[in-house]
Amino acid sequence: MKKYLVLLIVFFTAFIISCKDSILTDEDLAFKGIMETNEKGELIGEVDNEDWLEQWNYPEKDSNGNMIPLTYSVKPAYPNPTKRFTTLRYSVPFDDSVHIELDDRVMNKKTVLLSKKMKAGYYSLYVDLKYGNPELVRKDGLVRLYFRVPTKEKFPLVYGDLKVISE
Repeated sequence: MKKYLVLLIVFFTAFIISCKDSILTDEDLAFKGIMETNEKGELIGEVDNEDWLEQWNYPEKDSNGNMIPLTYSVKPAYPNPTKRFTTLRYSVPFDDSVHIELDDRVMNKKTVLLSKKMKAGYYSLYVDLKYGNPELVRKDGLVRLYFRVPTKEKFPLVYGDLKVISE
C-alpha cells in the first residue's frame, strides 16, 4: 500500500510541476520592451520572441480570386516607437471573431480597439494614439496590444508592446 501511495505522490508532484510551467505570472506579462519597426513595418531592432504571432504564410485564393491566409498571424505594430499613429496587420484564415485591446498600465486604462466577426482575409488596424478619440489617447511610455480570438479556447496569448513617445 505504501508503494502505491508513494507512486501517487510522485505522480501528483510531477503533474503539478508540469502544470506550473504553463501558468502565466505577472512577471511573464510585464511590459519588457518593444520590437522596433520603421514606417514600412520592417524590423530595425532586436527581435522580441515573446511579442506578436508572426506566422505569415503562403495564402490560397478563394473562388473570387481573393487571398485567404492559412493561419492566424499578427505582425509587429509599426512604426514602433511611434509619435502618434500605429498600424497593426493581422490575418484571419476563416470567418471568426477577433478582439484587439490596448492596455496602458501607466494610465491604468484598457481600451477595446476592435471586437467583431471578421471575414477570412488580411487586415490592417490604424490607430491614432495622440488625437481624436479620447479613449485612444496615450501618454509617453509602453502600452501593450492584445490580439485574441474568443471562439478559440486554446488560442495562444498574443501581444506586443508599443512605445509611445513625444513629438
